[in-house]
Amino acid sequence: MEWSVDVDVWSVLAPFPLSQVLGAEAAAAAAALDSPPALCRFQHGEAPTLFCYTDAAGRLHMAPTMPHSFTKLLFLLREPMGGVATGHLDGPDALRQLQQQLEGLHLPQVQAARSAWPEQLQQDWAAQANDFCSTLSEAVHAGRGRTVLYVPREAWQGVPSAAARQRELVQRLEVQVLRWTQLIRSLLARQRTREQRAGQEEGPAEEVAFWRQRTSDLGSLRDQLEGAGLAAVLRVLDAARSPHLPAFLGLRGSIANEAEQAASNLVFLEALEAPCSQLAAADPTHLAQALPPLLDACRMVWTLAPHYNTPEQMTSLLRQVSNAVVARCRSMLDLGRIFGGIELAIAEQRLEQCCGVVAAARSIYGEAAQHVAAALPDRPWAFDASAIYAHVEAFVQRCQDLQEICAAQRQFACGQQLAAVLSGSKAPEIARALGDVQQAFAHQMHKLQGLQYDVLDVRCSQWYEDMAAIRAAMRDLEQMLGNILATAVEHASCLTTKLDVIEAKAVETRVSDWHQLFMGELAAVKQSFEAIKAELPPGPPLPQHAGRVVLLSGLLRRIEHTSDHLAAMAGYLPGVPLAADSATAYEALHMGLQQHINTLNMQWYGSVPPDLGSHLQSNLLQQDKAGSGLLHINLSSQLHLALEESYLFERQRLGVPAATADLLSDRHRLRAAWVGSVQDVSAAMAELKTVSAAVASTCAMFREALLVRVERKRLYDLPSFEQRQAGHQAVVCSKMQDAYCQLRASLVSLYRRFAGDSEEVQREWLAFLQRADTQLLDALTACIRRSLHEVARVLQGEHKAAEVPPLVELKPTLQQLFDTVHNTCKAAVAALQSLPRLLPEVLSGCAAAGPLPGCLREVTVPPAFVEEVGQNEEAVTKQMQAITRGISGIVEKVQQLLTFHEKKYMVALWQTECTAYMRRYERANKPVTSFLADIQKYLDLKEEILSEDSASTVRWLRLDSSTLKQQLVTLCDSWVAAFSGLLSTLASRQWLEQQSAKVVGQEQHEEDQEENRDVGQEEGQQDGLGLRQDPEEPRQAKGEQESGEPASARKVLPEAAAVPDAATAGQTRQRAFEKLEALHGRLEGEREEMQQRIAACQEKYEALVNLQTGVPDEELERVDRLPGLWADFEAAMDGVPARLRALWV
Repeated sequence: MEWSVDVDVWSVLAPFPLSQVLGAEAAAAAAALDSPPALCRFQHGEAPTLFCYTDAAGRLHMAPTMPHSFTKLLFLLREPMGGVATGHLDGPDALRQLQQQLEGLHLPQVQAARSAWPEQLQQDWAAQANDFCSTLSEAVHAGRGRTVLYVPREAWQGVPSAAARQRELVQRLEVQVLRWTQLIRSLLARQRTREQRAGQEEGPAEEVAFWRQRTSDLGSLRDQLEGAGLAAVLRVLDAARSPHLPAFLGLRGSIANEAEQAASNLVFLEALEAPCSQLAAADPTHLAQALPPLLDACRMVWTLAPHYNTPEQMTSLLRQVSNAVVARCRSMLDLGRIFGGIELAIAEQRLEQCCGVVAAARSIYGEAAQHVAAALPDRPWAFDASAIYAHVEAFVQRCQDLQEICAAQRQFACGQQLAAVLSGSKAPEIARALGDVQQAFAHQMHKLQGLQYDVLDVRCSQWYEDMAAIRAAMRDLEQMLGNILATAVEHASCLTTKLDVIEAKAVETRVSDWHQLFMGELAAVKQSFEAIKAELPPGPPLPQHAGRVVLLSGLLRRIEHTSDHLAAMAGYLPGVPLAADSATAYEALHMGLQQHINTLNMQWYGSVPPDLGSHLQSNLLQQDKAGSGLLHINLSSQLHLALEESYLFERQRLGVPAATADLLSDRHRLRAAWVGSVQDVSAAMAELKTVSAAVASTCAMFREALLVRVERKRLYDLPSFEQRQAGHQAVVCSKMQDAYCQLRASLVSLYRRFAGDSEEVQREWLAFLQRADTQLLDALTACIRRSLHEVARVLQGEHKAAEVPPLVELKPTLQQLFDTVHNTCKAAVAALQSLPRLLPEVLSGCAAAGPLPGCLREVTVPPAFVEEVGQNEEAVTKQMQAITRGISGIVEKVQQLLTFHEKKYMVALWQTECTAYMRRYERANKPVTSFLADIQKYLDLKEEILSEDSASTVRWLRLDSSTLKQQLVTLCDSWVAAFSGLLSTLASRQWLEQQSAKVVGQEQHEEDQEENRDVGQEEGQQDGLGLRQDPEEPRQAKGEQESGEPASARKVLPEAAAVPDAATAGQTRQRAFEKLEALHGRLEGEREEMQQRIAACQEKYEALVNLQTGVPDEELERVDRLPGLWADFEAAMDGVPARLRALWV
């Protein structure tokens, strides 16, 4: 709708349905208005908008700007073309309604109809629609604390490649992406902005709420970034190669990281919620006790949170904790009452409490910091204290300023009391001056009450100027009051009057304080009074009426005592204004307490029935025959309650009915009779319980006893097993007999208390005795069953099976084991013969005290314990069968173990005869490697034997094979020694063969020397010096080592012969040359074989050394010289051809 500007606004509002938009009451109020200022400004064109709205209370308001909250709203907008547009909104969520109408109704209709529009109009409309819808969506969701990206619907239509070719569409989508980028950047910067200002006024609860909201916001935004609508926009821009897309994609990754960090921070910060709630609900006097859990939660966040652990974040969090403490302290203080001078004592007490809480908070923070430093030395709480507690110190200073104001109010409120003691001609003038001072101080207090800011808000610095002005004014007033007091004292008529002036000032202050404290005590008593009226306090149970009367009488005496003291002092204390108030409050409370006490007494008096005496006709003790048969008190609940109420009312000196008064008069007599009877019954019951406990303990002792004891991990032979079992049974039976005798004596002693009672009591006694006998039989049966079961468990129990060394035979045999175990079990059962049946034994003892009743004389004697236990199938028969199965179950396993080692070591150790095998081995002329392999085989076999267990268990049987194991090791050692000895023998034999060949060569050499004693002898020897070794020399190395010098130094060729005379010298030279040449040729042919024999000899001796066989040191030294001798021999052989040519020439 549009109206002209100069039309009257009321004429514009008149046709609009105000009764429907704003409500009938608001419409009537609008009609009664006489041109409000906002309406006048809009009518005269000074304001472009006018908003008429109703608040939550239904009141009508008019404003030129949009209100933040409203119930219903009517708006008028001045348009640029001169018209006025109007409309209304129903509810505070107007933007959400507008968005729903726009997206659900108007946009689909316009989009369906715009196809007929010109192209340029369609593009302009689409751009403007996207911009408006984006702004509207952001505003709607921003009001809810959410960040939602508006996705144009036109991006969902068509193929991305085709849409990328539409330049106008791509431009609109790029504008939208730029808007998204800016929105996401502002969201990410929002946290940094908050971190910069965090902790200024929020508490830890607000921090948790912020991260919860941020986690939800970032999570929903991350889901939207991964949604199909936004993906369609990105596909179009990607196909169009938009330059704005990379920046947005980078921010999308940042959103995912921020969402993960926010979720992680929320998980740890949620631990602060419970301590914050406790702190917010804590009493002012217990704030310090609520801080340690909160700081412990902060320590946990600092220690474990991966993304909330920087010093800046923790400083901000600790500052928020101090904010919470300050906020709780601020809630305790009422500035209006402080500036008005009301209850100054309470105000000063709370101010002092606030200062104490802040000091305790600093101390608790220091302790928490010490704990952090001890737990995390590399990451202590080394934060700037001023950043955490600067505002706290400012709050403490504000509290001290308020304490100073309270003290000033006390000081300047004494004018009336001083005026009462003034005297002299100056008294009226001094009284007026005192009144002027009080008025001036009241004016200063009025100025404080009119301050437009919160005094306790430490961020407001205006307080410092106002407080400085107040201090200056109070200094002036103090000086004026001092001058007035000095004048009053100076013009007083006498010294007494002067002292009265001074005393009145001091005493008046203290009296006001006393009455203020009395008012506080009256308030506390009244609070307790209301609580007692509603419900009795926890503690010892009290009757409903008399209990309340007792508690209320205590409160009444409390205030009477205080009031009496004040009244006694009133004669010599000055009057104060609070005295009348406290007296009025006392009278009202005293009257209320007394009236309620009388009311309770009358209510109870009328509820007591007159026939209470009839309830005394029944027995006070009654047996529960239908249930457990125990005794219980049969006192009427109505009678019991009436007696309790009467007793308490009588002690309070209040009236009680006649029916209860008669009962109370006999109270002491009935109590004495009752106590005497109860003592007798208690003694009898105590003795009966003692005997019952003795029966139970004896049965438990019999049940837990073991007549067969098999110690775990202990080996027994048959004689020691039988001896130990016999000794154990003797000890156990002795203990059982002692316990049995003590039990019998206790039962006989107990019977003497019931011997003279009725037949019914005797029958109950017999039943009790039979139960005890049966319990004893059951205990002995369990004893035998457990004893035999222990043996069966050992024989059949779960034991680990392990390989056991072989045994040729088992000692003792299995039959001997079977007989021993069975004999032991039978002896365990027979051990019960020493315990007779309890029933006849006790009855015989009871008969000694006097003749027994008929029911006790006719009792049938049951069989002995040993007979019944021996016939018990569960306790004996089945256990003996289990023991037999346990012994039989190991026979097969033992036989398997006996043959195990025979099969394993028969071939290697026992089946082959060592001496014969060594003879065959020697004839086979095996190489050294075969010797070493066979020796290593027996060494490995020896290690295998040693690694096996010397003892093992077959179920319950322990097998010890250490002797057989030692024999097998000895056999392995004998085989190793045989192989080593054979190798040593072969090496020595080979050396001896070489030595014998050397001796033969030496004899031939001596014969040749006799023949060569001529002229050619010297030359022949000279020419034969190159052959310094016999062809058999390498085989005689061992013999040469024994002589200590090389054979080449002592030998000459045996074929060399000297010419006997000068006539045959030529022929002799020819023959010597031929023999030398033949010898060289033979040695060259045997050279390789000689080298192999030397290597074989060395290998044998090396093997003997490695086997650590005892070889003489002389032999080892000669063998060590063999390589050097062989090198000399080869050098001599290589030089023979040249010497032969020189000899021939």
